Amino acid sequence: ISAHELRDPSMRERVVHALRAGRGYVVVRDVFAERTMARARNELLRAIEAAPPPSAELLAKMNDPKGIGPSKRVGGLYARGHVFEEIAWYTPEVLAVVEAVLGSGFKLRAFGGNMVYSGCGRAPMHVDYPYMKYGYEGGEPMPSEDLEVQLIVMVDEFTADNGGTRVWEGSQLLRENPYVKQQESIARFEAKCKVLCGSSGSVVLATGLLWHQTGANTTHAGRCGILSQFVRHSVAEHSSRTYPPEVLARCPHPDKLQW
Repeated sequence: ISAHELRDPSMRERVVHALRAGRGYVVVRDVFAERTMARARNELLRAIEAAPPPSAELLAKMNDPKGIGPSKRVGGLYARGHVFEEIAWYTPEVLAVVEAVLGSGFKLRAFGGNMVYSGCGRAPMHVDYPYMKYGYEGGEPMPSEDLEVQLIVMVDEFTADNGGTRVWEGSQLLRENPYVKQQESIARFEAKCKVLCGSSGSVVLATGLLWHQTGANTTHAGRCGILSQFVRHSVAEHSSRTYPPEVLARCPHPDKLQW
């Protein structure tokens, strides 16, 4: 769908239904202009270049001893550039969908970005925080309520070849943690997954319970994305992160940043 179509309340209801009871995600086109994505890419590359390299432990986990990848991530982007502050709050229509899923007290738990370099392999398949904590034998069962919504900004075009996000449509309906019986989960995912493709400036809205992973980049260029994680207030852990007064003064939703 397009950002313009999302202005229709009935379309927003359909998106909420898709996240909860349908495919588990929706791709919204034309959320951000080309010039905004160009600014975001420049600032994101600066932040990524300044970030430390992946640890040996992480490279081993990714089965990447040569250090080609994994995709390099950087967190805490909010307040590291005006363009990130603009992107973090998307559009009123996008936030209306988040609120419909998570309730009015939702919080911005994480805001970061990644670069999937040329030659990077696939990232591990997973579900997002806090769902990965549940579903283990003898532990807490998977909650029945919606706890997290992830938004992925396609700073660059996402394709099947450059590391576009791979998902198993409808896997959130399983209400299962793929880390339980992991090898079996991977086989099930590979049999069902598809790649989310879209133009620069598009945004993926997805439930954090959807099984997903970053795909491999077999092209000759890197692929940038920005990731936001909104959570229900009841699962938002205490945040010690503080922001300068001028940043909070500019923020249209300061209550979503601090708790």
